Amino acid sequence: MLLTGENPTLKNQLLKNIYINNYEITTNCNLITSLKFIKEFTLNSSKESQQGEVIKTYPFLETNQNIPVSFEIIFIHNNILYRYGFKLISDKVIKEWLFAKFSTRETMLFIRNRQEFTLGRKFKEGKNLISFTRPNALFLSVCAQFNGTISTSIIYWFHKIIFYREHMTYTTDIIQNYNELYSLEKDILSQFINNLNINISLEEILFHFEGNNIFSTGTNKILNLLGYIINGLNYENILFIDDNNIATDFHMSLLNHLIEFTSSYQTKSNAQIVIMLEKAHYNN
Repeated sequence: MLLTGENPTLKNQLLKNIYINNYEITTNCNLITSLKFIKEFTLNSSKESQQGEVIKTYPFLETNQNIPVSFEIIFIHNNILYRYGFKLISDKVIKEWLFAKFSTRETMLFIRNRQEFTLGRKFKEGKNLISFTRPNALFLSVCAQFNGTISTSIIYWFHKIIFYREHMTYTTDIIQNYNELYSLEKDILSQFINNLNINISLEEILFHFEGNNIFSTGTNKILNLLGYIINGLNYENILFIDDNNIATDFHMSLLNHLIEFTSSYQTKSNAQIVIMLEKAHYNN
């Protein structure tokens, strides 16, 4: 379950930084792997597949394509608590559902059983789109493609889920456009670099990211990650970090420093950071 703190009444009740022990989670049910699939399938199922094509559910259905797999995600967006999920086999969506709490009571927006749909009174945008929904496509994705108000808003929220990857250009872009940054971004960047105690200037960082390898692998990774965090705070994203991507030659103390440092800025932002830790780093 994921919650974003966009409701002012809940803002101080939700976790902004989350550490999850990934050691006992098997590959096939890894949280980040599941979230990547949910995001990708929700954003693209209506436009990147054709009738009868197999749903790309790797690694969830690779052993038996006829065993149903279910996904559900709960989140807050625009002060509304949503509960959205779907159930799949290899070439069909066999169930799909969307509920919302506009006040204290949960409201059904739609329920799908294969190609039979029940629409709630507040989901009028889906009324004429059932016939456009293929068995291997999500109804929510179809409705968003036709600019439905609720569905488009939910798709926008899914875009806020960001997964850390190396070799992206967030940090480089931020430094190259330093004079055009918002004051929050400038403050985070300059204050963090000053507090690292590794004697790095903005000019040296830019020189490094322009292809001149002057930093250690660990420092390079923390600077890559810094760009993600600044971008996340600015756009109020949910940033997922798998330490499989950063642990090698990485200074975990720098990661802790980065998270502690940015926590003070999260009072001004609804951004969240979720870190999956292997056992070797969990106690640290």
